[in-house]
Amino acid sequence: TIQIRTGALLLKVTPLHESVIRLTAPDTYRRLHALAESRREDATRGLGDRDLFMVSFFSYEPDVTFQPEDVRLAHQGRTLRPEAIVPVTPGWGQQRMQQQETQTAVYAFEAPIDYYQDIVLHYQMEQNDVWRGIISRLETELAKVKSRVGS
Repeated sequence: TIQIRTGALLLKVTPLHESVIRLTAPDTYRRLHALAESRREDATRGLGDRDLFMVSFFSYEPDVTFQPEDVRLAHQGRTLRPEAIVPVTPGWGQQRMQQQETQTAVYAFEAPIDYYQDIVLHYQMEQNDVWRGIISRLETELAKVKSRVGS
């Protein structure tokens, strides 16, 4: 998960690609896989193959607004904007949250995304390039899986 905090708003973006979520704990995998599968048809309708991400906004204060379309990913020299946004939580369309409230949606971005290359999250004027560190964790977890399968 990549995060950006801007003022009273926390944005979290989590890839739902099988190659990434397979490396999580079993309960996390089941939850993220089920979310992706339940929203895949709506998120990709008319678009073809797309990479899905869970996007959550969290409010630390009352009456905080968010702009869903301002979420962008920079990857391999391209700026990716969401091609589809499928709400998960009922208040998503209000684009306003009360204190300690979370609003979540599934975003579809143009595929393919190479999860072993840098991904930079942008939201309005903020950005986070922490994915570089996540790549090494993905590689470590993948090596563990391969060693278990090989033994």
